Amino acid sequence: MALQASSEAPTARIYTEKFKISIYLWMLARHIQLNRPMGLSRSAILEIVGLEGGGLTELRLFHEAIRYGMLRREEKGFYLTDYEVADTLVHRIPIGIVEGQYIDHSAESKLWREALRLRHAWADFVKWVRAGMSPTEIPLESIAVVESYGIKPFVEVKAPNGQMVYTTQLKDIYLITRRLSNGPFVYCIDFPEQGQGAKLCAVKKKVLRLYLVPQP
Repeated sequence: MALQASSEAPTARIYTEKFKISIYLWMLARHIQLNRPMGLSRSAILEIVGLEGGGLTELRLFHEAIRYGMLRREEKGFYLTDYEVADTLVHRIPIGIVEGQYIDHSAESKLWREALRLRHAWADFVKWVRAGMSPTEIPLESIAVVESYGIKPFVEVKAPNGQMVYTTQLKDIYLITRRLSNGPFVYCIDFPEQGQGAKLCAVKKKVLRLYLVPQP
């Protein structure tokens, strides 16, 4: 007896993606994006982000930078950089300040201020979305800050189920505007219709699923 083909379309694999990153990782990415160094020494990296060496925060910074592929160890104390990865990470939202961590504001303090500015602007945008997106209360200044780092609110795309949906584009991440929150992780599927490496994401898995299967 012949097998009957399933009438249901295959379900896309849903996975989690971190779209908020350490403020130190964001600062380092921003420095690489602006200055395009071929490589950086450990001491230069610590100076860029304003950290004293030897702490857990330094270990996490280097671990994350290497895991993302932004840094590659060339020799002891020296790392090659990847501009494209750095540029992608600048399109993420910086979070996380370690209590009691020494910060040298005399070194690259502009990066620190930039990170906080983007962080607060994103929080204002999310607050506006969660409050109902009133057209009379649009946070224009905060949206301008977000856009200055290449993050694009109000990008309309066609979802896998054929519906048009508004998203915020964080370079490779198309984050569905519906039900935004302040969490660091989102649920995603591959979204090749928008280019290689693109992802369609949502804060809630059930929201993402709404746009995967055509409505009956």
